[in-house]
Amino acid sequence: MGDLIINKEEICKIHRLVFESTVVETYSGNLYPEASFVDIIHAEANICHLEIKLMKDIVLVDGLLTQTLYYADGENNILIKSETVKIEKRLNADKVNSRMVPVIKGKVLDIKKKIANHNCVEISTTIELLIKILDDVDVELINEIENLPESAKIEKGDIMIENIVGEKIFQEEVQQKIELPEKALTIIKVDHLLQDVKAMTKKDMVSIIGNMQIKIIYVDVNKYARIELKEIPFYREFQMAGSLPGLDVWVDNEIGSNNFEAVDGSANEFIDKIIMNFYIKVFKYKSVEFVTDVNGPGLKTEKKSVEVNNIIYHLILDEKFNLVTQIPYGINQVLDNIGTLQGLNAEICNGQILINGKLKRVLFLLDQDDFLRISTDLIPINFKGAVPVEGKDKIIEVYPKPFEEIIYELTDHQTIEERAILGVMISISEKLILNVVSTVQLVEPPPDIETRMYIVQKGDTLEVISRRFDVFLSDILKVNPEIEEEIYCGQKIRIPI
Repeated sequence: MGDLIINKEEICKIHRLVFESTVVETYSGNLYPEASFVDIIHAEANICHLEIKLMKDIVLVDGLLTQTLYYADGENNILIKSETVKIEKRLNADKVNSRMVPVIKGKVLDIKKKIANHNCVEISTTIELLIKILDDVDVELINEIENLPESAKIEKGDIMIENIVGEKIFQEEVQQKIELPEKALTIIKVDHLLQDVKAMTKKDMVSIIGNMQIKIIYVDVNKYARIELKEIPFYREFQMAGSLPGLDVWVDNEIGSNNFEAVDGSANEFIDKIIMNFYIKVFKYKSVEFVTDVNGPGLKTEKKSVEVNNIIYHLILDEKFNLVTQIPYGINQVLDNIGTLQGLNAEICNGQILINGKLKRVLFLLDQDDFLRISTDLIPINFKGAVPVEGKDKIIEVYPKPFEEIIYELTDHQTIEERAILGVMISISEKLILNVVSTVQLVEPPPDIETRMYIVQKGDTLEVISRRFDVFLSDILKVNPEIEEEIYCGQKIRIPI
């Protein structure tokens, strides 16, 4: 019999979670409109330029929070006031160092406004920061051993893993020149939505293709509220070391911030500037077979523990929703309806995955006097789908899909009927601790010692066996060099004769 030949599975790169924290902070302050106001129409906030710096056992978070106030003056002019505050957090994080991979996502949970006096508004914004620090771990698993003795017994297992090639957050500045059909007195809002997104992996690169839909709500020089739609082709390439054609890629994007400025004092041309955050992960789902145990005479086996994230199931759920909403009386037109899914939670029960959350809507309305009204509400949303797994100890990740369709109709002056297709992407996995074989050695007993084979019984120890067969313990160890400390029931060992 020749030497053992050990075949190892190619190195699989996985992410090990080193640190995770959810930070909820409230930022309060005052906004001072530039003119006396008679009504506060709407307030909103967005988070941008989030960055993480890692030091030994420390996580530093920096970013910006922009709070925007829409208000009306005594002449029914709609005006806007914005203020930006810094986000700064320092977190203690054991075992974190600068070479690890940081992931951060921020969202606005709540915004409150209160009139302090005729030229001051108190505004309070609560945000949530989800912070994860990951460490790249290279896992090498034995999947085959050749030239084993005929009496040797080999045991194997298999898992589905997410072999990660690269994962990174990119910030991209996008700007374009926008021309309006009429002169604008005030630009109320510019919304952006990246639609029909397709991502493709290339060598050391990921390309993203889609269409950028831009929606501009503005007031013209006659004080009529108007809406203009633009659609611009979108294409970007991002460097991702190790990427190859044909790999799987996950892309999530959000608008970090946006602003606009007139072109040379023009009233109907402006430069639209946005900061986009792209979270890109390149990976490959693969089934990995590995050796969990080897038993046999003359074999010395060493094991190690490996923690992996076992991918169980992926699915996409799309639901059609029909909504009827009461709005303030006297509305003539719906200019825009902006919706975002928030607070998504999931659980698995009796073969069903149940997801609940809220649809936050911002309605831009035009009343009978051509005055712009803004209304916001939160609507409970539920998704349900069948899954072939049980829910105990499962990790469920839920991501909202871009809206495929929102159709709204003003049925009378106080009711809006909406038809929307909303979707979520779901990943179900579980953490596994694998006890795998790391090395196997073939150790032959000395040829001049005659032995018999014995199967270890329940309650046996080496001392008990040595007394039973009236042999020295040292002689048992001499002909069983693979034994280090303890023996186990069912193990085959040699006994000197």
